[in-house]
Amino acid sequence: MNLIVKLYGTLSLSFENYDPTNGLMVEIPDGSSISDLLVHLKISQSRVGMVLIGKHPMKKEEPLFQGGTVKIFQPIFGG
Repeated sequence: MNLIVKLYGTLSLSFENYDPTNGLMVEIPDGSSISDLLVHLKISQSRVGMVLIGKHPMKKEEPLFQGGTVKIFQPIFGG
């Protein structure tokens, strides 16, 4: 299946020539989960704060679907 992945914060620094407007086009096997996508992208789960598909927060074990746009945010700290 094909997905568009948009990375926020410092996550995009791991990808040379990352285009924040268009994101990354990623092809992964059907039935893959958010966790599978993170492994495919070589992003440690500890570097991920929140994942959205559209405007909906997703759990890391939830399955992905064809043509979705996945937004991956780093954890946010402050105070």
